[in-house]
Parts: sequence; structure tokens; C-alpha cells
Amino acid sequence: MDPTSNNKTDSAPQSIYNHLSLKAKRVFYVLPIVMLGLLTLSFTAYKYINDVIEQQLADSMLHSVGKSAESINRWLSTIMIEPETIATTTAATQITPPLISRTTGIPTIYIVSPILDETNRPQGLVGAGISLQYIQKIVQ
Repeated sequence: MDPTSNNKTDSAPQSIYNHLSLKAKRVFYVLPIVMLGLLTLSFTAYKYINDVIEQQLADSMLHSVGKSAESINRWLSTIMIEPETIATTTAATQITPPLISRTTGIPTIYIVSPILDETNRPQGLVGAGISLQYIQKIVQ
């Protein structure tokens, strides 16, 4: 290799840099710093916004689940009132007015009787639901 050819290739970027104005040289050094700053700012803003959105979604879901659980608990306690009332009565058998069955959607009457122990304390219930359609078929 020829030593003069090496100097020409090394001096080409030097000669371009030497021909730049002072203003262009400042831009040449400042631009990478500004770009790095913008990149850092963008990444930081992305992480912050991502964390805020995740926290808001988690809070919203927790609130929604809490409301749903409260609603379900209220519904279950309401449903349990009737069997508990029937179980604690000393009356023999009770027949409910026609109710819409939650499983079939058909009007149904329920016949319920408490199960008593030897001291006449209620221990549970035994019952059956009879659809009004079935009673209509028997009558006809």
C-alpha cells in the first residue's frame, strides 16, 4: 500500500469538516445531543403514560368487580331469606304463590316443608317445584 493514498482517504473527511462553517460545525455536535435528549424524553414519557394507563385500568376493573360482588351478595342474601324463613317456622308445609322459575322461566309453585330434629328444631328443608303448565295438563 502506498502511504500517499492512505493520507488522501484519511484527509477526505477532514477536508470536508474543515470546509464547514462554524454554524454547521455546532449543528454537527449539538444535533446528536438533542436527538439523544429527545429519545430519552420520549422513552420516559412512554413509560410514565403506560404505567398511568395500567393503574387506571386496574383500579377500574377492581371497582367493577367489587360492585359485581356486592350485587351478587345482595342477590344471594335476598334469595336465602325465603328458605331460611320457611325453615325456621314451625308450620308444617307451605305452598308459595306462583313464582317465575329462574331456571325455566315458567310460572311455578313451590311446596316446601321443614325437616325437624327430635327436639322440633329445623335442620333443613325439603321441597319441590311444580310448574303451572303441569297442573293445567292434569286438570284438563
